[in-house]
Amino acid sequence: MRDIDNEPPDVVNNHGVRWWHEVSLTRYAAKEGLASVRVWTIETRDGMRTRVVTEGTDVLADDQTLDGIGVAIDVLAFQRKTK
Repeated sequence: MRDIDNEPPDVVNNHGVRWWHEVSLTRYAAKEGLASVRVWTIETRDGMRTRVVTEGTDVLADDQTLDGIGVAIDVLAFQRKTK
């Protein structure tokens, strides 16, 4: 996991929301069959942090905990495999 307290964000949008790409979580998602998604840690201007799973411009899941976002990735992968 990235040390976002000591690293600049990868993206800052026009609302001041800071985004860090979580490469290790994105790789985990790809390994689970979700090659087109990315996982980010985001921080709002008021300091609130959460993790999100995105595909293009769509947010597919969000959770503040590492375990929670891992479960969200697993659920998304399961849903796609059973379609």
